[in-house]
Amino acid sequence: MKVSHRIGGAFALGALCFGLPAAGALQEGVDALRKGDYDAAKELRPLAEQARDAVAAANAWTEGEPMPRRVAAAGASGGGAAGVTTAAATTPAPSGGRAHVDKCTATGSMGGDKFTASHCAASFYNDQNSVAIWFNEDPITTEEATDFAISAHAEEKKGGKPRTLVAIMFCPGGGAQTANPAAVKTIDFSTNSAKSPFAGVQWTIEAGKDFKVDKMSGDVKPGGVLVGHVVGTYGKTSFDLAFDVALPAKEAAAGIGCGK
Repeated sequence: MKVSHRIGGAFALGALCFGLPAAGALQEGVDALRKGDYDAAKELRPLAEQARDAVAAANAWTEGEPMPRRVAAAGASGGGAAGVTTAAATTPAPSGGRAHVDKCTATGSMGGDKFTASHCAASFYNDQNSVAIWFNEDPITTEEATDFAISAHAEEKKGGKPRTLVAIMFCPGGGAQTANPAAVKTIDFSTNSAKSPFAGVQWTIEAGKDFKVDKMSGDVKPGGVLVGHVVGTYGKTSFDLAFDVALPAKEAAAGIGCGK
């Protein structure tokens, strides 16, 4: 899949104000993602999250004002990384709101073998307003959903055993913050089959030719709800994907470009 990455322009200021180890971890994490070393990227995530918050604060700083104060280190309750929002079955709503219950189904055929995946997690790349959704045959743990929200990468094996999944990366609004069926021109589409190790694919498929967007609506922004239905066929793979998910409030470190 085509993946793009971003580091804020005030990286140096963030390093000075919030500590070189955290700032260095952000760079190392991005480098690890570029190389496909997702295990290393996950180990660096707590410091990288701290550094990213630092960079955001530094970008908001105006010359002549007091320097930004140090951002709290990682250590959220429940053992998770600070500031990470999990895209699980139920996504917490802003204060005073009602939690959104995510719904999703993926059905079809991989190399002639039928599949059904009714569990999912989402990832949102704010820099390009792009989204990644992972459909999985078996339940997705909170830790896995949190990792996906940050890396936009789903592991093809669990406990050494292959699992059946579909992962898509796309631009719901073509780079805009309002989803639009006509704006979805391509989808980075990948699959993995627990039944056949050779049935998995990794393609960039085209609208009209390989798939049809029956529905795409919602707000493409942190915490926004995205609803869609996509059907298609490519080679020996057919798919029917339906989803109603809340996007994570915290942006991912990776995603596809939408031409912004």
